Amino acid sequence: MRDTYIADGLVRSIYFHFPILSQESALAAEYSDCVGEQGSEQFWSFIDGIYEHQEEVGLPLLARLADDMGLDRVALNECLLSGRHNATWQIDRARGEALGVQSTPTIFLAYLDKNGEEVRLQFRGARDFDNMSQILDAILREIEQ
Repeated sequence: MRDTYIADGLVRSIYFHFPILSQESALAAEYSDCVGEQGSEQFWSFIDGIYEHQEEVGLPLLARLADDMGLDRVALNECLLSGRHNATWQIDRARGEALGVQSTPTIFLAYLDKNGEEVRLQFRGARDFDNMSQILDAILREIEQ
């Protein structure tokens, strides 16, 4: 999605944390924000790694992902110890609860239709590229008309 729709400016992506599993998922949210301090690509690679290994979420997985990515561990550890991103996931979670999020991932799409009316869609669960591509292409066609 990032390479096809987002990089081309067709779609804007906003990511919010919604840790629901346990303290480990809250740690993963905070960890990923600290990883994000080292770059956007690192953040997304880290998030992808977490989703690929959801059943293993915990400190050992998070540390392994960071090591595999070759991140600056001193900067990462300083960030984690500072707690500066702790409020971020808490705010994101509260925002998600207010929007009715019950699972991750949850995808929201909002756009203005051809009449200028706002349309909001919510998709629960992971979607593969082909499925989301069909949805986005249909929306983009509708907007262009």
